[in-house]
Amino acid sequence: MDDWTAVVLWAALALEAAVATSAARLGMDDRKDHHRRATLARRLHEQGVLPEDLGSLLIRLNTERKHAVHEGRQPDLRGRDWDSVLDSIERAVAAADGS
Repeated sequence: MDDWTAVVLWAALALEAAVATSAARLGMDDRKDHHRRATLARRLHEQGVLPEDLGSLLIRLNTERKHAVHEGRQPDLRGRDWDSVLDSIERAVAAADGS
């Protein structure tokens, strides 16, 4: 596994865990489906639980994780840079942690 594969893999997992934790705290159904979690991330943002709408980022990271793991491609964040992606994930994790 190269560095980019590891980065996108762990970034996707961290964001999914933050969304799942935030949803569980509110008793919201966290189905193990990436598209449903993206919708859930949008709802959590609308309710003020998450600091931004992370639904599209969740889908992008999952898609790029698949490409990296299965095809060996470097992640394409479609105009976002890794610093802003990781900052968004850090804020989501802090929100899920109640910080």
